[in-house]
Amino acid sequence: MPASAQNILDAAASKIQTVVDGLVAWWRGDENTVVNNGSVNLPTLAALVKSVQDKTGAVDSVQTIIAAAMAAAQTAQSAASAALASGHVYADTASGMAATASGNGFFVAPSSRAGGLIDVYLNASGTPQLIGTIAALNTVVVPVPAEAAGLPLQFVDANGRTAGGITADGSWAPRKLVLPAGSVSRAALAADAQAGFVPDGVSQFLGLTPEESSTLWAIVDQIGRMAVWVDASGGISLPKAILGAAARLADRVDLSLKDRVFGDALAGLFSSLAPETGYSLAIVDQNGRLVLGIPQNGTIAARVSRALVVQTDAGYRANANYVVRTTLDAQGNRQLISFRLSDGQGTALTTNGDNYEPELTADDAVLFHHAEGGSVTDLWVPAAGGAINPVRYTSIDAWGDSLTAGYGATGNGGPYPYRLGLLVGKSIGNYGIGGQTSTQIAARQGGAPALVTVSGGAIPASGGVSVTLTVDVLYHTTGQTLDGTIAGVHGTLSRDPSSGNYTFTRSTSGSSVAVAQNTPFIPDLGVGSRNSLQLLWLGRNNLTGTQQIQTDVAACVGYLTTYVKSYVVMGVLNSAREIPNTTNYQYIVAVNQTLSNTYGPRFVDIRVPPTAAEMAALNYTPTADDQTDINNDAIPRGMRFNQDPSDVHLNDIGYQLVANRLFKLLTDRGYLL
Repeated sequence: MPASAQNILDAAASKIQTVVDGLVAWWRGDENTVVNNGSVNLPTLAALVKSVQDKTGAVDSVQTIIAAAMAAAQTAQSAASAALASGHVYADTASGMAATASGNGFFVAPSSRAGGLIDVYLNASGTPQLIGTIAALNTVVVPVPAEAAGLPLQFVDANGRTAGGITADGSWAPRKLVLPAGSVSRAALAADAQAGFVPDGVSQFLGLTPEESSTLWAIVDQIGRMAVWVDASGGISLPKAILGAAARLADRVDLSLKDRVFGDALAGLFSSLAPETGYSLAIVDQNGRLVLGIPQNGTIAARVSRALVVQTDAGYRANANYVVRTTLDAQGNRQLISFRLSDGQGTALTTNGDNYEPELTADDAVLFHHAEGGSVTDLWVPAAGGAINPVRYTSIDAWGDSLTAGYGATGNGGPYPYRLGLLVGKSIGNYGIGGQTSTQIAARQGGAPALVTVSGGAIPASGGVSVTLTVDVLYHTTGQTLDGTIAGVHGTLSRDPSSGNYTFTRSTSGSSVAVAQNTPFIPDLGVGSRNSLQLLWLGRNNLTGTQQIQTDVAACVGYLTTYVKSYVVMGVLNSAREIPNTTNYQYIVAVNQTLSNTYGPRFVDIRVPPTAAEMAALNYTPTADDQTDINNDAIPRGMRFNQDPSDVHLNDIGYQLVANRLFKLLTDRGYLL
């Protein structure tokens, strides 16, 4: 048989199989049906029919339509098989009938119908029975605005009519299915749709006049988009028949979906990609950006009008800049990989444990569940790659000066962090050092680290070396030591209490390491606190430096690494003598107003006098002197350490007031886990 005839037969068989597949997808009522193995056999179709009947109680007319569709598909498939086997392609029906026995099929080419390529006939007891017509198609992709037809990429026939295309969600949508006249009863179809064959609230059946549309009848969704329609010629269009990328059609199992769906003009634009890209095949534009691709799991990803559309299952997420997907490692654990859309750069985001259900935020953060060692935690990582940290805080730490340390309280049970810990049911780290400024506290916390110059410009292979710091970070500290790193070398920073000179001693011996001037000293305490909810009480010891306090607090907040940053900024406390019209009072009010404007509901103005309700909660009755202090806009002296000549520090009652206020704010903010 000539090669051209064989090509016609191949094309005809492919079209018939598409009809069968489309009918299955339609009668299942599933807009997103995926034929996983690329083939459909008729017993499966029958089983689906029975399932529809059992579940919907469809009326006889629906059963009749389905039976007719089954019969048409069986007849068409039989005819195609017989024609393929015998090469029966004839110039007219008379020649075909003369050469075939009853029950055998044959093809007539060219088609007698306008726009047709080939007619399919069955020799039915000596009578030619038209089974269907295969339309002549141009292998042409026509890009059109998505708003115009819902198909950003279209295949059209010789007359420019849509035969199918790629939808905005990346699906392949065929739109040509021609059945013989009379094989579908329009009235019966309408009645069945109204009887509930199409789910209520999802679709509706509409009748349209030829003047209104080229479509006579259509099933549409709730916003008017057509799911199934009958055109003026009696043809039925099924736009929602989706095949997976790995699908093979039964008549040519050797051909991939890509080669089957796209002609030579498009097939040449596909490129096979290395596995590490995450895509098996892809079409890219002249700048190398993804236009249409098939990831390794067989779904379809497409770029439409600068927006990426991907399958929104648990393994894929996308935004305007990145695509994130899961892949399996050698141990069968799920790992996360990101792909930058601007250049296709791939980055492994995770390497350990089982990582799943990623969420990609608008600010390019990937949030996911991490299972390891029998526990599950919520973590996040930048889509560009980097450090992995918790989504929410894992501990609570208090950073500050002597007010945080609890000067004036009775024993260890007096500082506010301990008292607050009792209220929240969680131990709170206390990193308060008396006498320190906001800059010294920020250096210990790590947000604004002290800069170091090493004597001789290098850390020796072993032993200590003299260093100078831009911030006296160990001022007033107990023990005068702090562990941390300089230029990647871990060690201990120590301060001579008499001279104030500093020495850095590395933890383990190694090679000498050159250190540039003004290299940061990164404290271990600060690194360990980055994933905590932080209570920041800074500024009492440099209250005149409003801008510096603001800068140091911002640095502390910026150093937090949880995705949902949890922190409280506490206002500077005035003494009982720093009242309105005094200079310090004006400074304190100004800096607190600046912090309140910046941090809003995360700010608590600790310095304001207690309310009657707050004093009642403390079982506290103010004295006449207390009332004078309250009238002067200060916490009363009855709540302050009476041996403090500055009248700044609090006693047990005062620190309990601070704890109560913080507990209320944490509760109101929803911070308590």
